[in-house]
Amino acid sequence: MRSLPTIRTAELKAPTTFLAHSERMRGVREALNCFIEENGIAFTDPHTPVISNHGTAPLMTAADVRDGILAMTNEVMASCATAQTLGGLSPDLILEFGLGGKSVQLLSENSIEAPVMAYTGTAEETDLFLKVVRLAGDLREMIRELRASGDRLEATHFRMLRELFRTTSRTAFIDQYFYRAMHQVISGETLASAGDGSTSLHRFLEAFQYTYRYRNSVDTEAGQLVLRARLKKTITGRPERLGQAYTELEVLEESGDTASRCLTNAQQSEAVAIHLGWPADPGHADLARKTRLLLQAQPLACQVFDQLPQRLHVDDESLPPANADDPHDAWAAECQVAYLYASFLILRHQRPAIFAQSHHYLVAGDPVGWLASLAASGAASLTDVVGALRSSGVASGANTALARAIDRLSSSLSEPDMPIISPAGVPLHAKKDIAAATVAVFKHDTTGPHVLRIHLNGKCQILALGSAVAAAQVDAGPYQADVIGVRSVAEIWEKGANPALDLFEKHCVLSLTSENEKILRYAQGRRLLGSMEDAQDAAQEVFLRAFRFLHRFDSRRRFEPWLIRMTVNVCRDIGRKKQQYPTVAFDFERLRAGGDPHSELSSEEQRQSLYAALAELPEKEKSAVVLRDIEGFSTAEVAEILGSSEATVRSQISTARIKIRKAIQRLKRGRK
Repeated sequence: MRSLPTIRTAELKAPTTFLAHSERMRGVREALNCFIEENGIAFTDPHTPVISNHGTAPLMTAADVRDGILAMTNEVMASCATAQTLGGLSPDLILEFGLGGKSVQLLSENSIEAPVMAYTGTAEETDLFLKVVRLAGDLREMIRELRASGDRLEATHFRMLRELFRTTSRTAFIDQYFYRAMHQVISGETLASAGDGSTSLHRFLEAFQYTYRYRNSVDTEAGQLVLRARLKKTITGRPERLGQAYTELEVLEESGDTASRCLTNAQQSEAVAIHLGWPADPGHADLARKTRLLLQAQPLACQVFDQLPQRLHVDDESLPPANADDPHDAWAAECQVAYLYASFLILRHQRPAIFAQSHHYLVAGDPVGWLASLAASGAASLTDVVGALRSSGVASGANTALARAIDRLSSSLSEPDMPIISPAGVPLHAKKDIAAATVAVFKHDTTGPHVLRIHLNGKCQILALGSAVAAAQVDAGPYQADVIGVRSVAEIWEKGANPALDLFEKHCVLSLTSENEKILRYAQGRRLLGSMEDAQDAAQEVFLRAFRFLHRFDSRRRFEPWLIRMTVNVCRDIGRKKQQYPTVAFDFERLRAGGDPHSELSSEEQRQSLYAALAELPEKEKSAVVLRDIEGFSTAEVAEILGSSEATVRSQISTARIKIRKAIQRLKRGRK
């Protein structure tokens, strides 16, 4: 290893001599068999299936058990297969009886998901294990009671949570066991449509989620629990901190007192970007091998490849000849697009918590990744994408047939279900902007291994499927961008194979709460505020004001305009505070520079110009034009909401429209 100084080696254990692998051990097996027969040792069918360490199938009969014992003499241990069999059973926990802890080590090295504990029968281990079993039973009973009724938590519920966290801190096994148990309940309530728990159950789960997520920031041994955690934007203080997110915790002491605590560096990502791209491919054989493995492991991938207009042959004997001098390989491009699209669908299916309550976007690393993003976003069907490749006969490049195929594809796009980030780093929401970007990508090849721009005005988590993405390659502006690389598609469904992906999914699960969700969506959807953190602040304040001033509501009038007016006023207050310490929301200088071919996407520039113009409008004009032109309220309804006359509202809307139009014209002049 002297030629590789960055790699260190270490001997983890003494070498093992496996005599059982030798043919000479066959005599030992025969001798053991004779011993069993001569001593009348009889086997019966096990009442509980037995998993041996020499095969993949459970031992179900007396004959299976006998063969399993004999196999210990001369058959190779299949530890990996044993771990996979155990994992497929999805056990709540695994206990190793006896000394040594060899099974614990074996299962840990094979990334088994279930918690594993070595049990030797000591009084301390017995007491601890029985305490865990009793606590788990009490927890299940409490959850059943909470699910039935109630809208508030009592002291007994908080005592249960405190005992739970004090117990989980004792060993990693207990921590993992209770997290898995709570994960099932949380997923059932937030990810499944059948979630029917009461308000008190949701509050109980949220207290667990918040405390577990931030347990290193509070003293759980002293009985502290986290009841609420909110992401907020910094709008005062040092210039370098403006616009950065922080976390505000509401901490409950064992005495019953509550206090606020701020964590400067927010642990939670504000957005998720799924990166699709294809690595430098060594050839058709490697691509075919990866595809075969994917199709063998995932029925969902088979469904994807069945959608293709013509079957792609991935058998070694059926592969088309590869031409290393021809970068325009239609077979490879079609296979790569389908592979990436299938990988995205599998990620969404296997790890739904990542997508449940986050802003997520697609970003492409190359033209193949862009085509896969079109299918993944819902802007185009896989059939249309692959059809464009087949009709052009090439995957990329300035080519007349390709240009015609891309033009046809662009003209047939639909509105996307998920935004695609343009090569300039701007999220594209409208089909006309995605169509223009598609033409630009294939005309100028604006994707590639150069700087990856992702401008989402917040901390971003990038999940790279296919090609690798280096953190230094990402331009996220003044915000942090973390990268998790998925080296093999199997890491998506094999828990433990990618610890970073598992940890991120765990954080997403712990963030699945129902608090303020309706008002959050409401405030964000109206474009009155620019970020999720601002909307969360507004949500809390609107609830407080609505409760405080509910006695003033005239029950003879409609409730919706009253609540909307209150929301608008809260958003105005937050907006005025932010204007004292403004942050740059959109980088127009980059757009005006003209160095990027993608800067020709006028529709998206107009969109960003519109949002920037809205931010510059006086509060009354902004509220009037948003409610009228974006929300679709009539002039009379806007007047009722804002407490103004219809004439005043018409004047405000007219003035706002003129200012917005001038802003777009300024942008166009800046590009010339």
